[in-house]
Amino acid sequence: MKNSKSFLKEGTHELFLSDEAINLLQMWCNSPQQLRKMVGIILNAKNAVCKENEELGVFFVLEEEVLQEKILSTLRRYFNAIRTKENEITNYENYLFGSMKNMFAEYWNNQALKQRLNSNETNKENLNMDDSVWSNSNYENETNQNDLARLERIKLEALAKINSKAT
Repeated sequence: MKNSKSFLKEGTHELFLSDEAINLLQMWCNSPQQLRKMVGIILNAKNAVCKENEELGVFFVLEEEVLQEKILSTLRRYFNAIRTKENEITNYENYLFGSMKNMFAEYWNNQALKQRLNSNETNKENLNMDDSVWSNSNYENETNQNDLARLERIKLEALAKINSKAT
């Protein structure tokens, strides 16, 4: 089990886990096959979250440092639960899959929330910039009433589109 890093690089799995996570897995796994199976369960949990949110465009960069910390933390909690609740857990693989799936879903939800907040701030900045253009009194004086009415309709349509995208 000391050469786990080398055999994890071979075959279907890329080495996406941190060294600390691999060392933790090495302590609990008895064979390379068991280690690969654990890595496969983690990847299956990630893929399940991606499939559930496919229409929303879910992407994970597994090598991201924040996600690596969450994976390591989830593995520690999983192995601690096995050690302390051994009689209560009936299927260890399902328990790992559920733990990882919940972690990936939580991580994705936090990322989506941050992205939405950032896009809302961008929309507000664009609206403020648009309002300053529309409130310019020299601009209004230089156009006729028909142009103003047409521009106001365009502004309202644009605001409606921005609001519909935000929701």
